[in-house]
Amino acid sequence: PELAKGFALRCQTAFEEASRQQRAAKQGTSCTFYFVDAELIRGSTMQRFLSLQELRVHHPEAVEAVEMSIEDACTGKFAADMMACSHRWDQPEHPDNEGVQLEALRLFLKADPRGQKLKWVWYDYCSMPQAQWRTAAEKREFVGMLQNINLLYLGLTVFILMDRTYMGRFWTQFEAWLSMQRASGNGLVSASQAAPRYVIQCIHGAPDMLKLALVEEWSQVTATVAHTKLSAKDVQVTNQSDKEQQLPKIFALDIAVREVATSLGVGIGQPGDGSKLAMTEVERLLQENAALKRALQAKDSQIVQLKAEVQKLTKAPSETGSGGILRHVHSSLQSV
Repeated sequence: PELAKGFALRCQTAFEEASRQQRAAKQGTSCTFYFVDAELIRGSTMQRFLSLQELRVHHPEAVEAVEMSIEDACTGKFAADMMACSHRWDQPEHPDNEGVQLEALRLFLKADPRGQKLKWVWYDYCSMPQAQWRTAAEKREFVGMLQNINLLYLGLTVFILMDRTYMGRFWTQFEAWLSMQRASGNGLVSASQAAPRYVIQCIHGAPDMLKLALVEEWSQVTATVAHTKLSAKDVQVTNQSDKEQQLPKIFALDIAVREVATSLGVGIGQPGDGSKLAMTEVERLLQENAALKRALQAKDSQIVQLKAEVQKLTKAPSETGSGGILRHVHSSLQSV
């Protein structure tokens, strides 16, 4: 009886915890993600990425479940140890059938000082249950992860695997934009480029100049501008429903980040930040508007004076003559 009671209690506790995580994922306050041990990628001879289900069978010790909250993303709690990959899928069945992305990732983790410090990697094919093997429970997990995937790209180091088509896709551009943002009391603002969270690696022969193009495209972009850009018809997505669901979340995330950052005391206005640039632009526009108002007021004053002079002249035409009046009016109009 005691064993049965203990087992029932553990089951109840597990059920309640699973329910809590599902509610949190639905609300967008936190989500549990699966990460792959960076050592497996560094040291293995894998020729291509394994799916999450395959990893659970062949390398269960290399898969780690980590719950990440929006507070964690805003503070960068996991950024030093964890990395999310942003990449295109080469084929619908497998993102990297030739192993080009895997080799680029392995080289970064082994040879780059930034990569050598990382302990866990999130790569969608390895970290989310894939469709051909999904159970009902895994399908629910997948939906929850997809709804909260923005937390990863806002809060972790981001490894961008850039090919020539990267800048034409919705998901990759959305992820790149998030990797160039930070949390502040003003919401999402552009992060300083002095120490970026992202690393861009060109693959499939893409020229390095595309790195600069990507940074110029997204590094100083507000949430409103990002929404406009990503809404464009030429920004392609495999599943249109993904775009329809994620676009409204840009504004929702901006609001949520503002609230969380304010409550946590996360500062704003660091040199080079988009928030400061935005305020400078607003101040410039306000100054121009004030100058325009002053100019219009001066013109209005001149017009009033001109009308008074015209009325005065029309009352005494004999003193100046009609030609004199016209010349005087013309001269006055020239000065307005």
